[in-house]
Amino acid sequence: VLRIAAEAGWPARLCQRGNFFHCIEVWIEGAAVIEVLDPSMQAEYRASMTPANWRTSFGLESAA
Repeated sequence: VLRIAAEAGWPARLCQRGNFFHCIEVWIEGAAVIEVLDPSMQAEYRASMTPANWRTSFGLESAA
């Protein structure tokens, strides 16, 4: 993905979203961003996207 983006002249980088998961951020034509996840990144995402983590991330610990 990084090589393809570089060949197209699009900025791309490996990112970590919080302490939850990694993704590759690709800026298409410098105007729209897409996040690409390989299978290991998808596993991180699926494991981290829980109701408890959402509450913590968005400061909703007291909401029930």
